Amino acid sequence: MKPYPYQQQGINEILEAFETNERLCYTLATGGGKTALFSFLSKQFLQNTNKRVLILAHRTELIQQTINTLFTIGVRSEAVIAKKKYLNHSAQVYVAMVETVFKRLTKNPYFLPKIDLLIIDECHIMSFVKVLDLMLEINPDLKILGVTATPATTITEKTIRILSDGSEME
Repeated sequence: MKPYPYQQQGINEILEAFETNERLCYTLATGGGKTALFSFLSKQFLQNTNKRVLILAHRTELIQQTINTLFTIGVRSEAVIAKKKYLNHSAQVYVAMVETVFKRLTKNPYFLPKIDLLIIDECHIMSFVKVLDLMLEINPDLKILGVTATPATTITEKTIRILSDGSEME
């Protein structure tokens, strides 16, 4: 399994943007392969930095889909779910439910190893906000990537998006 050319272009753009920015939102249309994109991004981030990644999702199905994708591309991962009270701490990538991570970090700020890249799936839902403050207290240099197909929950008469080449799209 390898990324499609448009996914690899997105990965390259994200990694380049992280050189000057710590917080990014990446949009890709429904069915465009966001899970594959951020899984391959995690793999490349690990190869470049040897640092750990946390992927947050809000549904159990998304956790399993991400774990399966990471396994397929050869990345060691561990799920952080409600019934799991302790981690093996041998994974490179942790995939977690937002609520579970919030509860674990509230009780023990060191429940997770040091995370250097936080990826938030379906970031437009905004369920991750309460975890963000806890994560930034632990690592103020945390890089954050939100991924979504719908970056705006409120559409005005004229919504403008600035494209990577600087042009505008309505």
